[in-house]
Amino acid sequence: MIGLDTVRDTPLVLRDLLSDPASTPCPLLTEAVEPGRLGAKSGQGFHTRRV
Repeated sequence: MIGLDTVRDTPLVLRDLLSDPASTPCPLLTEAVEPGRLGAKSGQGFHTRRV
């Protein structure tokens, strides 16, 4: 299982490699990742129980 940080960072790498601003991730992901809400990986995020 991957965390929200990975979901956010992968398009950033593609954007930099391809010089394509369309690969910029949704701002909502950054808003969730910055305070440490990484999803199931950290136990904080959108999940109501651990998977």
